[in-house]
Order: sequence, then structure tokens, then C-alpha cells
Amino acid sequence: MVLTHREKPALSSTMHVAGHTEARAGFEFVRRDPHFGLILVTESGQGRVLVGGRWVECPAGHAYVAPARSVHAYHVAGGGHWRVHWVIYGERLAMPGLVSGTEPRVVELDAVPLRLSIEGLCHEQAGGADARSMALWTELVDRSVLDALKLKQGEGRLERLWQALRADLSGAWTVRRMATLVGMGEENLRRLCQAQFQTSPMAELTRLRMESASHLLRHSTEKVASIALRAGYADAFAFSTAFKRAQGLSPKAYRIKHGPSVF
Repeated sequence: MVLTHREKPALSSTMHVAGHTEARAGFEFVRRDPHFGLILVTESGQGRVLVGGRWVECPAGHAYVAPARSVHAYHVAGGGHWRVHWVIYGERLAMPGLVSGTEPRVVELDAVPLRLSIEGLCHEQAGGADARSMALWTELVDRSVLDALKLKQGEGRLERLWQALRADLSGAWTVRRMATLVGMGEENLRRLCQAQFQTSPMAELTRLRMESASHLLRHSTEKVASIALRAGYADAFAFSTAFKRAQGLSPKAYRIKHGPSVF
């Protein structure tokens, strides 16, 4: 499926969409729990994207890589323009480098092959959409995405770390344990986290715990003390303090505002 900026895709978990956008002031998107992953490549102009809860620049020669089940947010910076090429993969397509639920990131890349393949696909679609030619262009787009997302040294291990943390949020995690799990030194782990996600390993663990706790408060009637244990806090008071620091509300106040009314 090919789109330009004039069209809006029906967003499903099996979609495969590519296109380009000439964005102007006022252009912005926020998707809180999308069933698809996104690669958005800046050709020219300036955009800002959400990474780790903070807005960061995504200049020319960089891409915003936002997996499914993570918050996607981006907009034109200032009053300028932002020309981008993008590819969307439904969650079920399981594209390497787009591990569902992992944190969005900005990566530097050679954008030319991906841009040309997307433009070729769009041109073919506009000019008759021959099935065999479309299939070849689509394969070329996918190959360009895989090349663009080629994991840098250590990046694959970080993705495995985040998956391990999500699987055991209540675990007794330390930076040493995390580093041992992925086979690197503690300082190297800290540097990689800072470079890729602008955060520390322990801060990312806290974010994942608060994200999970928020989901449970919104969608279950499980007791706050039980949710605290799931999030790795034996002391419900310590959990409440950490949660309020992260979300601006106590767990009970958050549930009253966003979720079930039964405690």
C-alpha cells in the first residue's frame, strides 16, 4: 500500500504502508498505543520527535524509529517545513529493529536509498501500479529499511535488555545485573543508554515500571499494594511516591481519573 501526505491510512496490525510528506507548521501526530511500527526519515527541514518522554530533534540524515505499542509523537519544529519519507509496518509483520513495546529512538543513517525506493514505489503506484513492479519496489523498500536499521554495536543487546526487564519488572535489578545479562561493562551500558535513549538504565527501568503500573491502574481493579509488588516495590508507600513523581498523581488519584472506580 502506498500513500502520499494527502491520504490517511486505515491503521491495522497487518498494514504495510509507505509514503512521503511535505509538512508545514501545525503538522503533528500523537499515537499512544499504536498497533504498528514507524520509520520516519527526515530529508530536509526540521522536526521534533518524542523519545523517552522528551522532545528531541530529528534533522536531515536521521530517522525516527518508533516500534508498535510505544508512544509515537512528532511535529514540525518552529514555523518551518519538514519533508519526510516514512514506512509503516503492522505489529504482526515483526520487522527486525522494531521490537514491539521498545522505546522509540533517533538514528543516523544514509537516507538516500530508502528515500529513492519509497519515491519509486509511489511513482509506480501513480503510474499504473503494475503488480510485478509494485512487488519489486516494495521488496526494495523493505531491503532499504533493513539496511537503514542495521543494528549498531550494542544496540541489539539493549533491545534484548528491555525485553528482559519487561518480562521481570518486579526483579531485583541493578546496573551490574543488567550489564551482566547483555555481556558488557556497566559504564558501557550507561553510555549506550544515554546515546540512544537519553536516559540511564535505572531510569528506563523506572519508566517501564510506571508504564506497567499505569496500565494496570487504568484497566484492572487490582489493589494498589499488589500493583506495587508487580512494579518491584515491596513498600506501597515508596511505590506511591515514585508513581506520583512520574505521573503527577498518586496511584489512587490516577485510577479515579483514568480507570476503574473499584479498589
